[in-house]
Amino acid sequence: MEKQINIRVFGELPDGRAVHAYELRASHGASMTVLDYGCIMQSLCIPLDDGTVRDVVLGFRDIATYLEQPYFGPVVGRVCNRIAGGRFTLDNTEYVLPLNNDPGGIPCCLHGGNAGLNAHIWQAEPFTDTTGVGVIFGLKLPDGADGFPGNAAFCVRYTLTTENVWRIEYFVTTDKACPINLTQHAIFSLQLDTCRDILYHKLQVLASRYAPVTPGLIPLGNPEPVLGTPFDFTKPCCIGARIDSANEQLGYGKGYDHHFAIDAWDGTLRKGAVLTAPDNLSMEVWTTEPGMQVYSGNWIPAGLSGKHGEYGPRSGIALETQHCPNSVNNARMPSVILQPGDEYRSMTEYRFGKAKN
Repeated sequence: MEKQINIRVFGELPDGRAVHAYELRASHGASMTVLDYGCIMQSLCIPLDDGTVRDVVLGFRDIATYLEQPYFGPVVGRVCNRIAGGRFTLDNTEYVLPLNNDPGGIPCCLHGGNAGLNAHIWQAEPFTDTTGVGVIFGLKLPDGADGFPGNAAFCVRYTLTTENVWRIEYFVTTDKACPINLTQHAIFSLQLDTCRDILYHKLQVLASRYAPVTPGLIPLGNPEPVLGTPFDFTKPCCIGARIDSANEQLGYGKGYDHHFAIDAWDGTLRKGAVLTAPDNLSMEVWTTEPGMQVYSGNWIPAGLSGKHGEYGPRSGIALETQHCPNSVNNARMPSVILQPGDEYRSMTEYRFGKAKN
């Protein structure tokens, strides 16, 4: 089978601009459909041993629903996750950001604000090479956009390889010191019926520490041991086994919505998690990032019309590789500040196959 690339109009934004879908098929049968709006992964189809393919990401058939549900499959930033109070101080200057999220009634800035990376049409260039097929996305944001400093240039490269790997590479430069913390917000379900909940998926996270949060879902401080808590996924465990435990932390997020610090992080590409469906289709998450936000889809609305039926709470799970939320306000965490003359680089791979017994 030859590699194939097809480009079509997916829909229109309210201002009339066209959103394009890039449909790419690798030579071994895997395929992906990505949008130039927000770098959204609209579908990711993995070939199975029986000759069928399975779409492993939740998503929608129209752009209108993506606008209503903005965190299904896009790249998010400049700073993903939450910034406490929508404020941070850098080089003796306080920056004020949009308050677009209020868990527990406590306002914060989420995923870069009202016009983060997910809310723009990117320049897109599909490609094929010896490793597979993909798209290179580019976007520039001006100094002051959504309150952030610096004219910043973003490049995101998606590759679907011949080994059933979705590789994501991020590159950013800026002309002024600026916090940068990017992630991909795909919501995964590896089972055949993606409209069921994912509580019977097994999850292993190679992290012996996680970050407890305030009622506003802001990390309290340094990560703490998972041992003896419902957050211990150091060995594979069903997501639903402890998700409804009488635990204050689980209550804050209506389930898992917490950062895990990957063990022995050194900035190289290393395995951070393994997700396994009931029929043993598995996804390994490899990343250069120091941690991962595990979000068990607790806030997905009931009766949400998806590609293949209705979604609801816990229909999917996001495994978002990133620095710890609110690191820009916590000097004890690895820095997320990008300086002029430096380049932000990050890589994450989602590797699909059969679970290893």
